[in-house]
Amino acid sequence: MTKRPSIGELLEPTLDGEATIKIIDSAISSRESELRLIASGLMDISGLGEFRCLFERIIQNLDDFSLDYKREWLTSPIVCSWINSMCSLESWSTGNKKLHRLLRLSSSIANKIPPSQSGKIELNSVNGCCFGYTADIVVRGVIGPKLIIEKSNNSMLLTDELSKTSFEVSDHDFSKPCEIVISANDNQFKIHKKPTLTGSRITVRNDVPTLKLMLRSDAPPGRLTGLNYEELDNSPSTYSEVIDPLPVVNTAEWLRTSWPEEYNDWLKTMHVIVQRTAPDGWYVGGFSLGAYQGAFWLCQTDPIDVFDQCVHEQSHIKLRYIQEFSQIIKDGQNNERFQVPWRTDLRPISGIYEGVYVNSHSAIAISKLVDSGFLDSDLLKGFAERHKLLVDHVSIGNSILKANAKFTTQGADFIDWTDSFISKHSKILY
Repeated sequence: MTKRPSIGELLEPTLDGEATIKIIDSAISSRESELRLIASGLMDISGLGEFRCLFERIIQNLDDFSLDYKREWLTSPIVCSWINSMCSLESWSTGNKKLHRLLRLSSSIANKIPPSQSGKIELNSVNGCCFGYTADIVVRGVIGPKLIIEKSNNSMLLTDELSKTSFEVSDHDFSKPCEIVISANDNQFKIHKKPTLTGSRITVRNDVPTLKLMLRSDAPPGRLTGLNYEELDNSPSTYSEVIDPLPVVNTAEWLRTSWPEEYNDWLKTMHVIVQRTAPDGWYVGGFSLGAYQGAFWLCQTDPIDVFDQCVHEQSHIKLRYIQEFSQIIKDGQNNERFQVPWRTDLRPISGIYEGVYVNSHSAIAISKLVDSGFLDSDLLKGFAERHKLLVDHVSIGNSILKANAKFTTQGADFIDWTDSFISKHSKILY
């Protein structure tokens, strides 16, 4: 039996990523159980009709997929959000509109574009788009309710069920993320490549329909209580078709060369970075959600903000995996709230230790970037100022935790880690 990693071993990444793999595999095992229960339970419902074969496929995938395939499948934000939505339904009555919407999405949970083997799959469209369980390939311009995809060797035949128009897509490396735009009017298609981060599956895109989350403009600015889970935001002013991925690509390159251990964690925990704008009057650098593990939303373009925010949000994703694996703080600490400098609202102990963790990671990343020698003098000064701000925030949050937080036995390493961080990073960088 392999040794169970301690909290201390999980808080900072290693180059081999062995501890990170263990906590991801633990989460995968839980999601596999949930997905099997959902699929089996739905198959017992009368009137399931055409959806029954999709849940048979899901169960078959769970039985047949290798561990590597399951890692790709069950860490996808598309799949994670679907599982969470199914588990939160109050009723599985066939008349439930939410259930029907999720049943239509099940074709994307059961399948991948392109199919892993030669053969035929059918995908239900969402707002004229079809996609599989990864965020790799999206087909846009679908007129009918379904798209039929037939794979043969290195080509795909796409057929719009309503128009009966077919498009043979070949001479393309389907392992590379892209958007395929089909037009039944002139029987033409275009392929738009999507950028990926070096050596990874992580793509920068905002065209996956179920990841176009809506923020309510009437909610308190910057608070994610303003998420509207029932609607998607199809406004081009929010999710523009024209995005500039260069700040994200540059961030990834800076991190890959200056802190490869952290970048290695990115490769294991993330699928997609979704660029979007914030509602008018909001200031939000970005956000991530436990229900959408593997994705985060980025609202910034300034290189310092992008670097800080990307490390910050990935650290939230990593911490959620740690929390699934091993409880850090004891329950029942949400009543008392404290003022912290990185938020305008009072925060519970759980929010403070999360903030301390992610801000620490951003500060470490900036320190390593500054030491790397990649930056010009203007950026160097800006990053040094951000580093000092983050370290100050961590110090204040750490003092609150030491005075008030109750940690579990396994979580006791957390304060030792933050004390060590403050000791190492209290000096001015520039």
